[in-house]
Amino acid sequence: KFSLAFESANQIEDGPLSAGAQQQIKLWSLRIIDLATERYVGGTDELEAAIEMLEKIPKESLAYDESQGLIDQWQKEWSANKRYLKSANLALENGGLERAASAAGQISTHPFWVPHRNQVWANIQQKEQSFEQLVLRAERLIAEGNLSEASAIANQLPDHEPWVDIKKVLLDQVHASEKDFNRLHLFLAVMVVLSLCITIKPVSAKK
Repeated sequence: KFSLAFESANQIEDGPLSAGAQQQIKLWSLRIIDLATERYVGGTDELEAAIEMLEKIPKESLAYDESQGLIDQWQKEWSANKRYLKSANLALENGGLERAASAAGQISTHPFWVPHRNQVWANIQQKEQSFEQLVLRAERLIAEGNLSEASAIANQLPDHEPWVDIKKVLLDQVHASEKDFNRLHLFLAVMVVLSLCITIKPVSAKK
């Protein structure tokens, strides 16, 4: 019941007890700061509860400015962490793993936010592995001559570094293989025509 204690202490008029009352207000204020800090740095979302405690410190207290500074600091940290986490998850959805990693790295080491940051890192690693599997599948399909499916797989890679460059290389390989395939078909067709001509010519000559 700090509020009632502060109210009672402030009602003490100037006199022998006044200095003692102000000293008590300072001590109580510092104790509130300690309790609020313990609550804030806990592993749960206790920002509002911690701020509510600090707001009990009266303006007359010598610790008032310190309490207001902590409120501002904690609110900024919480707001920034929310913003960075949102940016990281959005970048992750779009395949921008480098941007997701950069945003996640900005999240503070507050115990409540560390698991969120670690989850982003885990999701980034999982995404990287899935993209690596796509690259391997596309390369295998190209080697097998299954070019249409290889192209479809390659196009599943995101348009972000470094995957956009890898996708371009794979698609270039697909196009090059398609050209080689078309040249081979043309060559075989020419060979068939030539073989027919060679076969038909002697028959014509006998006639």
